[in-house]
Amino acid sequence: MKWKQKKWTEEEDLLLCKLLSTNTIEEITKLLGRRTNSVDNRIRKLGLKVIIHDKKRAHSFKPWTNSEIKKLYNMAGVIPIRKAAKKLGRTRAGIEYKCTDLGFKWRNGVITKTKISKILGITISMVSRHMDKLSMKDYISDPEDISKIANSILSDKRSINSCKPSIKHLERIAEGDFEY
Repeated sequence: MKWKQKKWTEEEDLLLCKLLSTNTIEEITKLLGRRTNSVDNRIRKLGLKVIIHDKKRAHSFKPWTNSEIKKLYNMAGVIPIRKAAKKLGRTRAGIEYKCTDLGFKWRNGVITKTKISKILGITISMVSRHMDKLSMKDYISDPEDISKIANSILSDKRSINSCKPSIKHLERIAEGDFEY
């Protein structure tokens, strides 16, 4: 049987919600005439909770809260991904999937450009420009390098003019007064 990709209807969404409480994903795919990944993606998109009827598929699609996403950004690259998964009550694969969904990769023991941009209050492209100027890699492992990036920004008039954060904020960071 050849499968065709078709859009989900409102009726199918309602039926999916009802079927989740009493059926396995495999049963739902047969009843709806959809592929397993299509059903999985729809469950995730709708933010539905799966009641496990099949131990082989012992995962649930718990929607991410804004609080969890903020915690994820704060932990990214700072602690090992397995520890972050444990703290957030998620699987490692769930963390990796969400990171990809948010547009960044998890790197253990390093501070990513995303994290640096949040600390400095500037765009990732500005962080990249100054890291290139300082011959740094795409990430740093020494928090002192954040101060070097802040100093680089403070010495560049073009960057200061396009900077969102206050000069005082950058000066504090340049002096090493920050948390990550």
